[in-house]
Amino acid sequence: MRLLSKKLSFYTLLISLFSVSIVKAEQEQKGDLDKLLKRSDMKDFAPIKIKRKALDLSDPFQVQIYGELRERGVKEKEILEAYDQLFENNYKAAFRSLIKYTSKDYVRSSLIYLAYKIDLSQTMIEMWIEELKNPAFLDKQTTVALDQVIGVKASRWLLKRGVFLTSDQIKILRSSGAKNISFNDSLRAVSYLRTSQDATEAIGYLEVDDPLRLSLAESLVLSFARKGELANAAKVLKGVYEPGLAKSDDIEEVSYYYLNLARLLYQAKAFDASEEYYALIPSVSRHYLTAQVETLWISLQKREFEKVKGQAKTLEHKIFKKHFLPDRHLISSIAHLQTCQFDQVNNSFKAFLDENRAHALKIQSELKQPTPHLIDQHHRTVMLLLRAEETLRSEINKYSELNLATSDLERKFSQVREAQAAEARRQWQNRKRVMEIAIQKMRFVKIEYLSTMRRLKSKLALIRDRMADQVSTKASAPSVSNAVVFPFDGQFFSDELFSLTAQIKDLCLKEKKNVE
Repeated sequence: MRLLSKKLSFYTLLISLFSVSIVKAEQEQKGDLDKLLKRSDMKDFAPIKIKRKALDLSDPFQVQIYGELRERGVKEKEILEAYDQLFENNYKAAFRSLIKYTSKDYVRSSLIYLAYKIDLSQTMIEMWIEELKNPAFLDKQTTVALDQVIGVKASRWLLKRGVFLTSDQIKILRSSGAKNISFNDSLRAVSYLRTSQDATEAIGYLEVDDPLRLSLAESLVLSFARKGELANAAKVLKGVYEPGLAKSDDIEEVSYYYLNLARLLYQAKAFDASEEYYALIPSVSRHYLTAQVETLWISLQKREFEKVKGQAKTLEHKIFKKHFLPDRHLISSIAHLQTCQFDQVNNSFKAFLDENRAHALKIQSELKQPTPHLIDQHHRTVMLLLRAEETLRSEINKYSELNLATSDLERKFSQVREAQAAEARRQWQNRKRVMEIAIQKMRFVKIEYLSTMRRLKSKLALIRDRMADQVSTKASAPSVSNAVVFPFDGQFFSDELFSLTAQIKDLCLKEKKNVE
């Protein structure tokens, strides 16, 4: 037994020594293998796969881009890791990672998607328009899937965040054509705002209640009206604007519709119908005062002078003095002249000069400024500029947080500020032109006033001559010693002057009646 025990101990020791030698040999071999592996320039054979468990199957773009990545056989580890972040909805990290790989078209589409998700709207718009340089972009399945995400209520999204398009970008958008890609259709609509070009095709690709459809209709109506195509303008209002307002509760949009209809009917000389639409504009609307002044021209056309004087008197109230309404004193002077109230005509002249002198100085001052104050901030194109400025300021901060270069955004920001200044100058130039037209009209009124006064003065002279003859006849009668002497014989008393003024007015009114 002792012998057996000694043999077992010997074998155990032998096995232990053998095991140690094997381990030592393996370690030496591993060290040699590590050295050998380090000399290889091949990549590690880590599993290359996209984390499907994080894929949002309700997101059309995520599903499409996942399939495209598999189809392309993308194997770059950094790109796949970035897409893992995208599928995990870690959009900022994915954007920061993928921005390095803009040479790949599928990455550029993904960056548009990510910019939308993290609300880098100006960046996204810039990227989208850049992709439009490739005619095939709008036909890609990836673009169609992308549009199913970003094209939902795209017009409202654009209006909320603001848009500024350069002239080159406008050309690219218009040449891209309508391909039933909602986001692109909305951007194309923005490119047609406030232009004289025919935007009927762009209107056709927008939904009935799309807010940009209404804005395009405004541009189109003004374009037709300037060319005297009143029937076409009315057709756009009834066929596009009116259906779009069916679901709108915006007082300003409804008021502007009535204002445009009233103006078209006035141009068509349908004064009664025009007056009815002006009357529909509520007093709470910013178009109300404009409507009231324009209604006065209808009353003048209908020769309702007493009505004009009453309305003009209301508009002469001090609460309206700060408002730029040069026509109110002009119309008032015409009404007073037509009713032969010459003292009131003079008062209207004086009020016109006093009030508009201040406006003229303000116009001069603003036009000298490098960045004039915006008069109207409610128009859609102006609102888009103002909101684009706010959005760009926010995006510059976000880029800084992501440690990305902000130079392109800062350049765009400067362009937006320049566009705002140009828009402000345009508004003040328009105001200057309106005042010049009002002054020109007032000069004609003054010429008519002076002409009337000269004519009546000559008639007055004849009346005075006849009255003087009567006085001189009485004075040449033989004097008698017991006659009563009146020291002021031959002079007009106040009641006689009143009678004379009444005669002048009577002469004036008779002239008006004979003309009619």
